[in-house]
Parts: sequence; structure tokens; C-alpha cells
Amino acid sequence: MTSLHCESMGTISDSVRAVETEDGAVVLDIQQGLCLSLTSTAAEIWQLLQSKRSSVQIVEILAAKYPDVPQDTIRRDVAKCIHDFRRNWLLVSPEESEHKKCAPGILALFHPSRNKLKENDGRVKVSPRCLVSRAVIGLLLFEFLSSRAAFSRIHAVVAAWPTAAAHSAPDSVQRVCRAVNHACVWYPKRVLCLQRSAVTVCLLRNCGITAEMVIGAQKCPFKAHAWTEVAGRPVNERTDVQRNYLVWERC
Repeated sequence: MTSLHCESMGTISDSVRAVETEDGAVVLDIQQGLCLSLTSTAAEIWQLLQSKRSSVQIVEILAAKYPDVPQDTIRRDVAKCIHDFRRNWLLVSPEESEHKKCAPGILALFHPSRNKLKENDGRVKVSPRCLVSRAVIGLLLFEFLSSRAAFSRIHAVVAAWPTAAAHSAPDSVQRVCRAVNHACVWYPKRVLCLQRSAVTVCLLRNCGITAEMVIGAQKCPFKAHAWTEVAGRPVNERTDVQRNYLVWERC
């Protein structure tokens, strides 16, 4: 029989995001770039872990809720679930949590300093060709990050990218989206949604527009997606992403 030890269980990693679905939950670990789909039982155990319940308390709660299920079976299921969470680094000890974190040192190479941003009266526009060139360079940089580092690096770059102190032109959003679309056409490889969204957000912020990268998931079929929102509305998307996906993270 698998035993449960509260002291060795660990706590939920602070890089983990979870959203509930009708038949379970979907989990994203930002640090690892790991996406998981949880069954309804695993999702229930996860919720109890989020409420700071010990493994013994979880067994007691589930045994009271499901009196027809033998307690040994519940204990084994909880132990297996916690073991799987630990194996996937969703539950970590304080020492492991510190080891898991990695400072995105490459960040300083790519994003501008807030102190160097200058006011722009909005009358000077960046040419379409220049915007496309910047979009292509951005796609290259974020592909480099995704191939050489964890998903957390991309998340950290976008989260730290400042919004320029500039007066954006009325058509800035449309111009940036067109430039990114052209860059994706000319890019020699297939562009991933995370890559495209990160570039779009950074270019929009360079134009003085407050934009967010949103990461979401759907469970059936299990699928993750990243997109860009301005003032709470998705931009440059062909489908209703807000209806089709549950939101994991905004940055």
C-alpha cells in the first residue's frame, strides 16, 4: 500500500496555473511550459491541495463525500495523484522551488529600458516596411528563446516589456497586426501562436498601446492557444478565442 506523508508532499509551485472545466481541469506550468489535462478526480484532489489540505485530510474529505468507495482505494488514488503531481514538478518543496526558478538573464538584451522611452506626439509613424522588419526580427528572437530556454523565458520577456510613453496613432493596432501577418507569411518556418502573440504584444507596446498576451486552453479536445488582447478584446484572431478557451494566464 502506498503511504501518504504530509511533510514530503510539498506545495503547489507558484508557476502553476489551473482552470476548471466541466469534466476536470487543465493545468499550465509557466516555468516548464508544461500543459496537462486532469480528470475530475485529479481536479478535485488538486482543489483540495490548493486549499492547503494535507494528504490525510484529503482522504478523509473524499471518504466522507464518497462513502461507497473503500477508503483504501481512495488512499491509493490520492497517493498516486500526489505522486504524479510531484513527478511533474507541480508540487515542490521550498528547496526544489528555488532550484526550479531561473532568472531570465537574456531579457536585458531584448527589451528597452523604461528610462530611455521618449514622448512621441504621434505624428511620426513607423513605415510598414520597418514594422514588418521588426516583426521578423521579433519572431527570430522569440524562436531563439523557445529553442534555447524554457517557456518561462518568453513569459518573462513579455511580462517585463514596457509600454512606451507615446501617443499611438488611431490605426496603430491594425498596422501592427498587418505587419505581423506579413512577417509570418515571409518567415521561413511555421510560426507558433505563442511566438506570434509575443511579437504582437511587444510591437503594440512599443507604439504606446497597452496590450496583453493571453494564454488559454480547452479540454475537449485538449488544446492550448496564445493570443493578444487590447482593452480586453482579442486582435488579429479568426475565431472567438474568448468563447473557445479558458484563460490560464495574462502577462
